[in-house]
Amino acid sequence: MKHKTKLYLKRSILILVLMIVTLAFYHGLVIRHYVFETSKLDSETKLRLVTLTDLHSHIYGHQQQDLTDKIKKAKPDIIVMVGDMIDDEAPITGMELLLEGLQG
Repeated sequence: MKHKTKLYLKRSILILVLMIVTLAFYHGLVIRHYVFETSKLDSETKLRLVTLTDLHSHIYGHQQQDLTDKIKKAKPDIIVMVGDMIDDEAPITGMELLLEGLQG
């Protein structure tokens, strides 16, 4: 019986470690919605911004389709790219695909 308990414990620890590693390196998209008001625009004026940051050359879906679909769905007036879009040691393919996907 002790052997089964040890085996169960080892498997449980292995699964837990794999889950932690997966979450630590998960490259999922995070979408946050904010509403700001300013006296510099009249109350009738609406401006929709999409801010992209920390993509680190990653590709989201086939040909960046997951990312470009989410951006287009937001129907932004302005797209702002603020930092860490590419990495020094990774190919810039992800950024190229993103820009190509947003052109249309």
